[in-house]
Amino acid sequence: MDKEKQLIDELNEITGQIEKEPEKAEYQEKRVKKLFELASLHLFQPGEKYLEYLNLAFSYSQDNDYLFGIGKTNHLKGMREYSLMNYDKAIELYETALQYYDQVNAEVEIASLYNNLGLVFTGLTQYQQAIDNYKKSIVIFKKHQYISGLSNAYNNLGIVHKYMKNYRKARNYYLLDLELSQKTNNIQTMARAYNNLAGLYVQQKKYTEALDAVKKSAQYHKELNNFQALTNNLMIYSQLLFVNKNRKSCFRMLNKAQSYAKKYQNKRALITIYEMKSIFYQKDAQYKKANYYFKLYHQFYLEMFNQEKAQKLAELQALLEKRDTEKKAIMATAIAVSHEMRQPMMVLDNISKVGVKR
Repeated sequence: MDKEKQLIDELNEITGQIEKEPEKAEYQEKRVKKLFELASLHLFQPGEKYLEYLNLAFSYSQDNDYLFGIGKTNHLKGMREYSLMNYDKAIELYETALQYYDQVNAEVEIASLYNNLGLVFTGLTQYQQAIDNYKKSIVIFKKHQYISGLSNAYNNLGIVHKYMKNYRKARNYYLLDLELSQKTNNIQTMARAYNNLAGLYVQQKKYTEALDAVKKSAQYHKELNNFQALTNNLMIYSQLLFVNKNRKSCFRMLNKAQSYAKKYQNKRALITIYEMKSIFYQKDAQYKKANYYFKLYHQFYLEMFNQEKAQKLAELQALLEKRDTEKKAIMATAIAVSHEMRQPMMVLDNISKVGVKR
């Protein structure tokens, strides 16, 4: 069954319970949390479907003086604004959420919020403030032994220290993330930790360590059937093989990456692979192949650029028709659609349980 349909069926069942016992607070709270689950399905997707669910959740929360629900609504809206790189708005919403969480002592949610504030300040390159918030989240996650949140906070601390070129601390935090992931046998976060370690080692030109880390990351991504991430792993793998002068294996690995990129329609990866092949073949004095892949790279790059440009123009036109007076919102959207997200997003899980989120 489609996940959204399943959640809507569950929501309707709760609504039926409320009609029978309208004074029972437990059912009112369950309805709000189910709306949060529905909103989370659309939170980072185009359009405003997420907002329909959040507005309903907010309305029900206000009607029943459900402070946690009001706080969570602001928290989720802040995550959406962060994903659009509207950092000031995200901070404003997070601070509002924190006020409500404090009133109901929702400590794990507060920890999650501090972690997300850290992401915002990382995006703003205000690194010390990011570190301060990540560390606040760690104190609470440790208190509640919430391993998933703790693992994510360590990962994010590793990222911010890498940006600061403090590679020793970055490595230590990535290893803490890996240690927790191994204890809980979380393959997804193990893959992430090894991938981050590989990137760090490449920056330090520690190619042997990088090669070992990216092999492990690729292995876990294959187990997870995460072929987009696996494609990226294979691209890094091939680059390291080329640096180590293992040209034959390098091109074999790039061919695998190219096959996955085509199969799963990963256009950005495919363009990068064509560019890598053109460069590597040129350095290997295989000029005919280098020229062939350079032409493919140029062709596909122009096609993707034109497609994205047309899509952005269409989105902006629709926004202009809908909000012709909201110039600020239009400008923010124009900026947001021209960038990719620069930080890992904290996606909620087990949202129906208070205090069990990331």
